[in-house]
Amino acid sequence: MTLAAARDYLVLATAADQEPVVTNANVETFLGQCKLADSAGRAPADTDWVPTWDLNLAEALIYERKAALCSNQVTFSRDGSKFDLSDRPERFRKMANEARKRRMSGVELELTAPEEVVVISE
Repeated sequence: MTLAAARDYLVLATAADQEPVVTNANVETFLGQCKLADSAGRAPADTDWVPTWDLNLAEALIYERKAALCSNQVTFSRDGSKFDLSDRPERFRKMANEARKRRMSGVELELTAPEEVVVISE
């Protein structure tokens, strides 16, 4: 997946381009913080690294940014209508937590059979 494809996916998945807007530059910064070793085990610093990101973590970071951007919004009434904006940051934080719950990690283990099995019985 290219950086542009990852960015476009996250913008679509998180509505980053909707108020409160998280810019494409911000999304790419978050992707930079979410780089992973590729399927061959190459680190992001390796010249042969195949771009790989933790998209769920990037999604969580975007939702946290949205929460921060609207954290100063308040509840108010005008012309008989009530506008309750103060709960928006909490809703974005909940979405960030849900994205974090979808994260998976894996560690490749090399398992070998023991040469000798000893059974101890009483």
